[in-house]
Amino acid sequence: MRKDVRIAAAPMHCPLWESDRNLQSVDAYAKEARSGGAEVLVLPEMTLTGYCASEPLPKALERDGREYQALSEIARSRRLTVLAGLVEVGPRGNKYATHLACFPDGRVFFHRKTHLSTVEEAWLTPGSELPVFRNSHYAFGIQLCYEAHFPELTTNMALAGAHILFIPHASPRGTPQEKEESWLRHLTARAYDNGLYVAAVNQSGENQAGLSFPGVALVLDPLGRVEARLQGGEGLLIADLRADLINQVRSHRMTSFLSRRRPEVYSRKVLKHNI
Repeated sequence: MRKDVRIAAAPMHCPLWESDRNLQSVDAYAKEARSGGAEVLVLPEMTLTGYCASEPLPKALERDGREYQALSEIARSRRLTVLAGLVEVGPRGNKYATHLACFPDGRVFFHRKTHLSTVEEAWLTPGSELPVFRNSHYAFGIQLCYEAHFPELTTNMALAGAHILFIPHASPRGTPQEKEESWLRHLTARAYDNGLYVAAVNQSGENQAGLSFPGVALVLDPLGRVEARLQGGEGLLIADLRADLINQVRSHRMTSFLSRRRPEVYSRKVLKHNI
């Protein structure tokens, strides 16, 4: 990581079937984030479409449709990288939980959720790629909610050069405090074991279909420590991610775990002994 980066995370209210309203909220948060000096704004899973895993389901949006173009324009006009999600309908009609990475120069890339929860499997198709997005100063990956429970994903992204892991959520269970406590049980390990920053953000408020989301945002440093937090309701969390800290962690003999890996061992058959 070549320089510090200021990020913003917004636990936004994302009601179902309100893509135009949600786009307005995205633009408002992008304006606020840019005014606060942020380079990247991360928003919750399914930002535009809202989230629900049972009927009535969110409306799927076509790639390169009006909403995609609007997100790209927000990133361009606000001079900010915007990470926002939706339900995407593919060319064969398959639906994906997709998060867009919209850059200020007009480029738009995609991450499709690779691991689906049991309730999502009935209507979503899993993605099969793990993109890492890189510029001249830092690199980042995206994981969506349930994906964060699979440690291999984070390790593979870190090995591909990611310094930051953004984890947008659409998780309606629990209070804000309970949600943060849940995140701290596993996201701390993702940050510490892989020597990277983790920024997680959840939806907030009622979704108009009986679900209520505890608005939480959390940033963990490469040692697994809480760097910044926001609990309960909408808002904007801004945090500075330090290049010197991540470089120190990755070069220190006691915390540079990735450099000590032995893949030749992991590929061997596990020996089983009856005792």
